Amino acid sequence: MSYTPLSLLLIILVIVIAPLFFTKHQKKVLLTAFALLFVFDVFVERGYFVEFGDIVLHYDEFLIAIFAPLFLFLLMKINYDAKVWKIYFGLLFSIAIGYFLVQFIPPDFKVVPLYASTDAIFAGRSELEYVYFNVEHIKKFIRILAYAPILLMASSNLIDYNKLLKMTVTIAKVFVCLLLFEFAAKSIGFVGLYDNFLQLIFNDGRTVIHERAGFFTLFGLTREPSHLQYMFMVPLFFIAVSKDKNNYILFFLMIVFMILSMSFSSFGAAVISLILFIYYVPIKINRLNVEYYMFIMLIVLVFTIIILLIHYGIIEYNLQRIYRFVTQDFHIGDDVRFWSIQENLTYFINRPLFGVGFGSTKAHAFIPSALANIGIVGGYLWFKLHKVALKIVRFKKVPTILMVIILLFSGSVVWLYSVNMIFILIVLTYSYKEKYNNMS
Repeated sequence: MSYTPLSLLLIILVIVIAPLFFTKHQKKVLLTAFALLFVFDVFVERGYFVEFGDIVLHYDEFLIAIFAPLFLFLLMKINYDAKVWKIYFGLLFSIAIGYFLVQFIPPDFKVVPLYASTDAIFAGRSELEYVYFNVEHIKKFIRILAYAPILLMASSNLIDYNKLLKMTVTIAKVFVCLLLFEFAAKSIGFVGLYDNFLQLIFNDGRTVIHERAGFFTLFGLTREPSHLQYMFMVPLFFIAVSKDKNNYILFFLMIVFMILSMSFSSFGAAVISLILFIYYVPIKINRLNVEYYMFIMLIVLVFTIIILLIHYGIIEYNLQRIYRFVTQDFHIGDDVRFWSIQENLTYFINRPLFGVGFGSTKAHAFIPSALANIGIVGGYLWFKLHKVALKIVRFKKVPTILMVIILLFSGSVVWLYSVNMIFILIVLTYSYKEKYNNMS
């Protein structure tokens, strides 16, 4: 058995906060629990909580194993819409039908296995496989079971959505500081310094990709540069939609690091976030207003960043990727992404109602992989479940359209039970405060 230093820290945190669930500090502790779930869902992907031979328990899985039963116990004392459970069991039933079909009427075509590397399959080093009921299906079914109390707790009056979203901004500040450290270490040629930091925390000092197009990559504590967009998606949208002037500098720093990551998908998400910012935040130039000085600071920051990006050739690199995307002369990374999306959409067309079985396949995009795995019936019930549980009246049009574009080309099937999706759906309905009785 092996574990990491971070595992020990996490155990101490859980031991400290678990008893506080049943005290007068309950609401604050719940926010802390959701902060931990959010951080280890999208911000921290490196390392593992514990490893027993071939069995690996990740940090987020450990937290869910602890918090899900605690949430379930607390929910017994709270009134909530019984309709949520009906929809939830309907979703489970539709997933079970998908498994039944996999077992007794299996698809007659091969798919991208969930556990396989899409890069390896695309390069011919691995192969597509026929679908059969296996341990991955069982794992995914257990995860969707554990997801219910987390979703229901997020929908309860004990959770203040306003504080929940502000918390994501605070978390983003911490990880922007970490990225500043990574950028500084790599800028002066001390890649080993950041590796040593990873070794100290995770017992894993291996960097992911050192260089692309002659420039080093940034990835924080994620597995690869493209995952930086997952880290900052919610805080970026929240700052833009809430017009939070105090965090405009943070907004642009997150955008900069997404571009500096040298990931084309992160670059695309950064552009979309900027569009949302421009739509929601028209800055008034008034010498008697603080916004004037904020505007000047942003202009200086933006021009400084543009000069740096041009100097290092990063803008040219991404413009070339855009040109190749438009002309369909894809970069190898884009080739793999769009191939996996096309494959999953094909699986969905062949099995439109219940998909090819939840946990059977994957794509480098949430919506196509979700449709391929659980079909249109499961997809509808999943959306209905979240709409009722989170008391969603309507979505904000522009942010929702932009988010759908992102989710069509990025994300993962595991987001079907991801805490990140709860935060995304909340931020897309943020301004409609009248439906949040618990909001301050």
